[in-house]
Amino acid sequence: MHWIGKILMAPFAMIYGLTVSLRNALYDSGMLRSTSFDLPVISVGNIKVGGTGKTPTVEWLIQMLAPFLNVGVLSRGFSRKTNGYHLVSTSDKTYTVGDEALQIKRKFPSIAVAVCESRTIGVSSLIMDSPQTQVVLLDDAFQHRSIDPSLSIVLTEYHNPYYHDYLMPMGKLREWRSAIQRADYLIVSKCPTDLTQEEANIFKKRIEEINPENIFFSHIDYGPCYSIYEYKRQLHIDNETAVQIISGIAEPEYLKDHFRGRADRVYSYDFPDHHAYEKSDVLNIISSFTRIPYQKKALITTEKDIVKLINHIDLFKEAEIEVFIQRIGVHILFNKHNELESRIKSFLLNFIS
Repeated sequence: MHWIGKILMAPFAMIYGLTVSLRNALYDSGMLRSTSFDLPVISVGNIKVGGTGKTPTVEWLIQMLAPFLNVGVLSRGFSRKTNGYHLVSTSDKTYTVGDEALQIKRKFPSIAVAVCESRTIGVSSLIMDSPQTQVVLLDDAFQHRSIDPSLSIVLTEYHNPYYHDYLMPMGKLREWRSAIQRADYLIVSKCPTDLTQEEANIFKKRIEEINPENIFFSHIDYGPCYSIYEYKRQLHIDNETAVQIISGIAEPEYLKDHFRGRADRVYSYDFPDHHAYEKSDVLNIISSFTRIPYQKKALITTEKDIVKLINHIDLFKEAEIEVFIQRIGVHILFNKHNELESRIKSFLLNFIS
């Protein structure tokens, strides 16, 4: 936003900030109560509007914990057209449960995944539906103070840190910057792969609310692209290949940058975050892809988008186009992966015991 726009939005941001402060004060004083549970609840969230990598972080936690514990996941179910609590199944559609919840369920079908606007009702209902659950992961719940999480993990982007932003609508902050002190761990996401320890230390010095020992840095871990028709079939890209990326995610530039330098040419078809693909969208995508003047070319989308695009898979088959899916994960930098994993597991072990 231009500085003139920020000045015009400043009074509205102040009103919003006062409302947030009053709400937090009511929770801090106990006038509004936060619910805690007898099993550990881990919240993964951010302080800003927009994509910071929450869902890949939740999936990273699932991969870490599922071999040892019965994991449950609760999400709001953003972009769904239904309300209330819903236990997700692999046969659900995105309009009933949201794209990210369905993505998680289809990747990890053995775990319980649910959606609900009320985190308190959602966790209670999830435990009733899946009584074997031993730990619940909350996707995007930092501002939902009706629940008192056992552990709170907050993310902020390296190139767009919260301390350079302003309250909505002047900026993208959901709360005052000082709210970050409620986090147990801060993960600085989407870092450059060549980030140095010196650069990380400089970043840490800008954050006074959290112990530096509880600040970790991560970058996006792009796995191989696999075919929608055959999981074991992977995409091989060289300097004679053109790729077209189809995405409806918050920060598509990171994905594009991943392919720049690997492919000869990168085309993109960008949609708004959580976009619900219609038949006309897919026909336009197919038309655009067929016009790319390369003999070797590939159509690539994300795991978040494929749960919606798969509803139109027959159109891709009719056009004889193979869709490849880019796997996205999280990698903790500076050999701190084992340390963070050990600390989380130790916390859970002490909680359960």
